[in-house]
Amino acid sequence: MVDLGYKVNLSGLRALTGMSTDDVVTVYGRDASGDWGPARHARWISSDMSTYVPQDEVTSGEGDGGILVAPASDKTGASGCWIFDHDGYFNVRWYGAFGKFGDLTNDGPAINQCISMASNTLMRYISPYGRPCRIRIPAGHYYTDEPIILESESLYLEGDGTGSMWDTLSSVQEGTVIIGTAQTGPIIWVRRENCYVGRIRIESQETVEEPGVSRKDSTPDNTQTGLNCGLRVEGENVCRSSGEGDVMHTVLEDILIKNQPNSGVMLVGKCYESRLIRIVSKNNNGHGFQLDDGTNTGRTVDDDDDVGTNYQVGIVSFQECESRQNQGHGWCIGDESNNNYTHRIMMVQCESSQNCNDTSLLIDPSDPSGILRTAMG
Repeated sequence: MVDLGYKVNLSGLRALTGMSTDDVVTVYGRDASGDWGPARHARWISSDMSTYVPQDEVTSGEGDGGILVAPASDKTGASGCWIFDHDGYFNVRWYGAFGKFGDLTNDGPAINQCISMASNTLMRYISPYGRPCRIRIPAGHYYTDEPIILESESLYLEGDGTGSMWDTLSSVQEGTVIIGTAQTGPIIWVRRENCYVGRIRIESQETVEEPGVSRKDSTPDNTQTGLNCGLRVEGENVCRSSGEGDVMHTVLEDILIKNQPNSGVMLVGKCYESRLIRIVSKNNNGHGFQLDDGTNTGRTVDDDDDVGTNYQVGIVSFQECESRQNQGHGWCIGDESNNNYTHRIMMVQCESSQNCNDTSLLIDPSDPSGILRTAMG
């Protein structure tokens, strides 16, 4: 391994020629110094990487990925490419997410590309840690007009904190803020099991469809594709026989969700053995927290041999969660029109206050088998 002694940005890296296998270069940023965090080391590999480079690129056909970077002279990577070292974490800024307050550049595609690559099996070829599954969103304000989707198992999405629940959006606000700018769809959507989301604030701002009109003022959408809550936990597919649709063992921790047109958090379908820890849902137009078997989203499933039965929500624990100043109830568990399932929910030291509907905790009154054990403070 030979350190060439160069310190360049990404364009400078791609302009280099005459590399040998294992040559190393220090890269200080995608465009400017520090714009993706600490400087990174890139190592040249002379193998044909044309199969892998297109999977990682930020701009189609450019070979400008966050981990794999082709030279400008051969953007396909057929003659080799640079590979960035990493510690098992993927940073969304490597893929071009800006995270700048007031800059309405859509960071959603960059974040989703980062998530996609963190779950891509080709990363086993690169990472000494095995399959990398950790995605980091550094402190900043990230605007998105598409859902941030965790669609592979065992992904870990982590920010740098939520800031105070009393703060309004401003340039001096601390933490990681993901700001929705679309009228429909969730801001974060967990589709697969064993995922973790934590230390993130979820907000709304003016929409791309109607500039000057906040996402919060959009009509609540409860369709399968448009469900416009802040954070949604629901499998994409509905075929129980193949094990899809189950989003079990989900952990949501230290998240603040505000100003959504629908409920702050929605758990839909089989979210067994999932935990919500220190989640604050505040000032949303729906409920603070809503648990639904699929009735609300018009979802029917093949539950083993019983075709057409809705998915159960059960064995979910809420710990130190708060629901404040929402237009609906603090917690809405079940649907009054459906009694096909049992609730198994544990709530410990949770608080519901100043929500517009009188009942802080609404449980499906048509479900006589519902079991709720609470220790609310």
